[in-house]
Amino acid sequence: MQCPICGGMAKDITRPGFDGISIRCPVDGDFDVASGYGLKLMELSPVKRQYVLNSAIVAAPPNTRPCITKASVSMG
Repeated sequence: MQCPICGGMAKDITRPGFDGISIRCPVDGDFDVASGYGLKLMELSPVKRQYVLNSAIVAAPPNTRPCITKASVSMG
């Protein structure tokens, strides 16, 4: 699969029951994209997508995978 942040090769690591997609990218790390926000994320420029991921990383509680949600995408 293609990483929605950098466009490089990534792996789908979505766990059962998660309403969205989980991604493992060698460049951007592990992160989640909540259901419905993948397309919205792709509408942003590459710089804004990186900003959205960074915002999700900062907002993530310790020892949890960052998740891109409505709040993250609206910051982009």
